[in-house]
Amino acid sequence: MRRLSLCLFALMALPATAHASEDEQLWTTTSATVKLSDHWRLQQEIVARFSNDRDGLYEVESNTLVGYKLNERMTVWAGYTHDPQYDGGDFTVMEHRVREQVTFDNILKLGPVSVSARMRMEQRWREGIDGTAWRLRVDFH
Repeated sequence: MRRLSLCLFALMALPATAHASEDEQLWTTTSATVKLSDHWRLQQEIVARFSNDRDGLYEVESNTLVGYKLNERMTVWAGYTHDPQYDGGDFTVMEHRVREQVTFDNILKLGPVSVSARMRMEQRWREGIDGTAWRLRVDFH
């Protein structure tokens, strides 16, 4: 587990290009996880995103995931994201995503603070647009 933690921290240290923007945004998230059994979980998450540049609501992600808890700290998940997108309140395109992720709970404890991580891979496609986009993302919280 220690080696895995070091690898995750190393990934976060990789440099990324920053792009300045004047757009003010608000992202809201609501989620619920239901324990189906000792190992199985069901999670529903809704993310609504608002932007000044897009005159308000521009995206509503609905993420449905099924998880299997491997042990006390690690859960593997698979699911689907339904993501209609808007511009100025008008529908523009429907995006679909297949999501796989692994969550690591309480991998580091610093006094009363615990650190968890999520590694997620998504395959995205938009209706009427050729090609599939792939994304790998690591989050610490």
